Amino acid sequence: MEFYNKIAEAGLGTLTSRDIVKMQIDLAGTADDEMMSPEVVEDCLVALQDYHFTTLELRNKAPKQHPELLAIINKAATLDRRIILHINPEVLLLKEAENLLELLLEHKVALVINFPFVEADAETLKTSELYQKTILALKKLNAAGYGMEEDLELDLFYKPNSATLPAAQAKLEKQCRQELEKTWRIKFSKLLVAANSPVGCFAKTHLKGEEARNTYNALLQDAFNAERVNDLCCLNQIFVAADGSIFDCEYSADIALAIRADISNIRFYRHGLLCSRPIRVASHCFACTADKA
Repeated sequence: MEFYNKIAEAGLGTLTSRDIVKMQIDLAGTADDEMMSPEVVEDCLVALQDYHFTTLELRNKAPKQHPELLAIINKAATLDRRIILHINPEVLLLKEAENLLELLLEHKVALVINFPFVEADAETLKTSELYQKTILALKKLNAAGYGMEEDLELDLFYKPNSATLPAAQAKLEKQCRQELEKTWRIKFSKLLVAANSPVGCFAKTHLKGEEARNTYNALLQDAFNAERVNDLCCLNQIFVAADGSIFDCEYSADIALAIRADISNIRFYRHGLLCSRPIRVASHCFACTADKA
């Protein structure tokens, strides 16, 4: 397998998980059938009581708020976990979001907002309704203190809108910070930059046909940086899909690449069964080791 060949050449051996300290939960996808049920939410919260977990990352990609979101945040806060919420900015503009914002402030939940409006290929997106709603949401968060105060983190998350690699993070963050401050007087904590994984929605939109897939996969492989391997998120986390299935990461979930362990659902969580497990790899892993990602 290409990825294992690359890390073997770099003298890194095989990938094995370490102590599991982070749980990522896919609460609400873009489709109605991707909304996590209350039963699975409860299974996640039971597992989160394991003292090994220090961080909970919640993902609410849908333009509506998951009905259990406030309860999950409250529960995680009582467990003294660091909470990160990766949320669709449209949710923050909903009427019911006022209670959500109050809770986020109370527990100093770190926020991550998708911001696909950075490089030149995003210029046309700036005329879209999504851009306008994102700007409104960021202004609302700034007014509440997010991105303004050190303990109220507001990170923007960027991936290219084409089958290319992003420019260097420092360059893009400087550019984004200057533009948002000058045009909208918006401040944020940092810009997170990643390469697109060749799976899921990105593959359906930008990698149509075998030639496009092969070209992009070759681009990722050529950009392989061995220094990034030891920092891969999959080494210290589990990803819980909406149905409770456990994966090494969200991209493995996209292609149903099952975790290599004796349990496959969060309902049966046992820390000892997930530590020191072999990480399953495929071509999508190159997106996380790309030089500029």
